[in-house]
Amino acid sequence: MELSQRAKQLSRLLLEQPAGCPLTLAELSEQMQLSKRTVQRALPEVRSWMDEHNCNVQARAGSGISVEASEENKRCLLLELQGGAEHAQHLPQQAELLEILLDAQQVLSMEQLSERLRCSRDAVEKQLPWIRDWLARYQIRLHVQTGVGLYIEGTEKNWRIARIEHIAAFHADAVMTYFSSPEQNTPPLLFRVLSREEQIGLLSILRRAQNYQEIYLTDEGFLRVYLCAGLMLRRVRQGHPLHLDREEMERLQRLPEYAMAEH
Repeated sequence: MELSQRAKQLSRLLLEQPAGCPLTLAELSEQMQLSKRTVQRALPEVRSWMDEHNCNVQARAGSGISVEASEENKRCLLLELQGGAEHAQHLPQQAELLEILLDAQQVLSMEQLSERLRCSRDAVEKQLPWIRDWLARYQIRLHVQTGVGLYIEGTEKNWRIARIEHIAAFHADAVMTYFSSPEQNTPPLLFRVLSREEQIGLLSILRRAQNYQEIYLTDEGFLRVYLCAGLMLRRVRQGHPLHLDREEMERLQRLPEYAMAEH
């Protein structure tokens, strides 16, 4: 099935949206610069195309429109929309560049990035529009200053969300393989400041918490909880303060999981 340009644009917006963050018709209308009615007319075409690829388009009143599918499936469909095999060749390089920028503790020059990626400066520059768009989904800005270098700017919370989504999109298979048998498999080098024993301990704690509360998460849900806890530990070790505003802290304190964590 060949999508119209309008349906491609709508599909891309829905696929790029983080899990659990539906887009309202008004938001889609604004981003596509089209009327709400025009967006609605494109939805059946998008829904049919998604169905063909085992993805489910959900439209819930008062919430918004979202796509229910695995991160791997979403990534494959985005590749198809963005140019297929030709784009896929650059994806590992883009993912690595994104990881370097997200984890950087200082401003990085183009020369440093090209050396770490083992490619030319021009090749790095060609990836920047994709990097900038990807970061913008999480309210993170990419700064490129001539004669200085590149760095990102955003809140600690948005950084954690972006880093979790990055790992879920590009390293999920490696983490899930580790989950299947942590004592036998090598932990992925995602939390370089945590030892193997600490990673296994974190995994054990989360599994016990899940059983204690009788909460049964999907594989993707468990992956994100594990990544969130691991990244917070990593950031604390690196000296980054973790800040929760008062309203968010009070919301967390009302949850039964908070009382369990205190004990």
